Amino acid sequence: MWNSSGNIFARTNQYGVHEDEEALWVAALQRSPTYVRARTSIFRNLSGEFSLVDVGKLEVQKQKAVLDKLISVINENPELFFNRVRQRFDAPCFLQTYFNVVVPELKTFLPRVVYDIPPGGVIPISVMGNKVSGPFLYSCGQSGNVITEDLRVDAYIHVGSRALPTIPNFICNMSEAFWRQFRIFPSRRKKLSVLNNISGIIRPSRLTLLLGPPSSGKTTLLLALAGRLGPGLQVDTMLHISSMQMSGRITYNGHDFKEFVPQRTSAYVSQKDWHMAEMTVRETLTFSGRCQGVGFKQDMLLELLRREKNAGINPDEDLDIFVKAVALGEQTSLLVEYIMKMLGLDICADTLVGDEMLKGISGGQKKRLTTAELLMGAYRVIFMDEISTGLDSSTTHQIVNYLRHTTHALDGTTVISLLQPDPETYELFDDIILISEGQILYQGPRDAALIFFASMGFRCPDRKNVADFLQEVTSEKDQQQYWFLDSHYQYVPVAKFVEAFRSFWVGNYLSQELAVPFDTRYNHPAALSTSAYGVKRAELLKISFSWQMLLLKRNSFVFVFKFMQVMFSSALSSSQAKCLALSMDIATRLSGRRGHSTEHQTIFMKL
Repeated sequence: MWNSSGNIFARTNQYGVHEDEEALWVAALQRSPTYVRARTSIFRNLSGEFSLVDVGKLEVQKQKAVLDKLISVINENPELFFNRVRQRFDAPCFLQTYFNVVVPELKTFLPRVVYDIPPGGVIPISVMGNKVSGPFLYSCGQSGNVITEDLRVDAYIHVGSRALPTIPNFICNMSEAFWRQFRIFPSRRKKLSVLNNISGIIRPSRLTLLLGPPSSGKTTLLLALAGRLGPGLQVDTMLHISSMQMSGRITYNGHDFKEFVPQRTSAYVSQKDWHMAEMTVRETLTFSGRCQGVGFKQDMLLELLRREKNAGINPDEDLDIFVKAVALGEQTSLLVEYIMKMLGLDICADTLVGDEMLKGISGGQKKRLTTAELLMGAYRVIFMDEISTGLDSSTTHQIVNYLRHTTHALDGTTVISLLQPDPETYELFDDIILISEGQILYQGPRDAALIFFASMGFRCPDRKNVADFLQEVTSEKDQQQYWFLDSHYQYVPVAKFVEAFRSFWVGNYLSQELAVPFDTRYNHPAALSTSAYGVKRAELLKISFSWQMLLLKRNSFVFVFKFMQVMFSSALSSSQAKCLALSMDIATRLSGRRGHSTEHQTIFMKL
């Protein structure tokens, strides 16, 4: 028994020595330069052993251990995990902004504060009875605030038989376009309004749902907001591009498209899935992550480490490894495994993507792969167009729930267009944008949408899905069934809904916000991307070369077979040519001999 007690005391002393050693290593790491701390992190295995690791050279087993810990936490409580991420970014930002403003006791009090800030909220903070003047900008200014003012898109199209895709119509259209450049031949195209004077604000830290019936202008609106409606498009000027005319203004944090690169700042997920069929899911995501680069993540990490050092904050160990690996971009595989786990692509990670000619993953998995490719990049604003096509309701709910947590935790700006979301998915959104006939009927909080339509005389039945109600209430065929007033029903057109929304309290508040210009002083330099590429061109060339070598190696049998086929055909053709030349030479010689003998016979006859 005494020996057992002695072992206990010895083990306690040993643990105390280890704790002192760990404290010394942590203190030495905190005193290191920022660049060294960005590459070094603390790793603790399952047995609790402590070690310092280079994040850029993390072993596969340690990567798996870190990922398993994070995934287990996310599966248990995803909101708690993203709150941990948010608290790490909030604490040093708060200290950096208010360290010299609040009472001296703030330095010892703040590390114990548990923040509970509503998404998108800007609130005053009261600490120990002392109120801090001014808003708490917990996002540090790196979020994207998208504002549209009087956005209008008009398309010029042919009607009737001229709209048919025939060869005579193509020749006529090309001829008209040529003579129209000299203003000789007038245009016979009709004007079609796609978007009509759209104004609104898409706020950061808010998950926004874009609803509308088919052909209402949802895709055109998302393309215009993402800066992808046409090549070289400038939204604040009048341009004729692809038979379209645009007017209005779109700004990100008060900056026009001329001042930054919208294609690098925002991501657009289209309805179509474009993938390389010969690559696996893991290879596709790895290639996407290498091409897009880390963007602002590395600068954000260095700034975060500098502020944490000044504030004396020790971050979460497992979360610290993951954040540094993602921000440095040297451990792309860790981010790839994480995203595949979140989107349910881990079961087909090593399966070829495939296409119509090559068997591969399913259509729903391709849709999730398209979303995963965009999540590999460092985008502040994300626009998604009909991502639920081909997906079941459970998978759609899982993807939207993940995007909701990332949007709230990282102050992102996300707009998702869905056709018929189920009630559980609809409840995940914060804001609603309802569009019909190219006009916005409602834009604001999700809970206030039913109140607005109730003020117009339309009520959603208890058995009815709210998303379906919002899309059917503007239809002339389905509108009457939702009328609940005692007065006589009369069809309410879209223009009347738009006019009523301006006088509604949500629309009135929106108009007041649009009247005040965005103060660009609150815009962080890292919020908008000014470079056209995420990595250097030499690195892109290297990535493309390795990608082609991968495809060449994977299809080596085809290339070798084709090479042998070409060599055999060349040898056969050359042998045939040689035989033909030889036969022609023999024929020439024979014809020469015959000519010589004929000449002798002629001379003999003359004699």
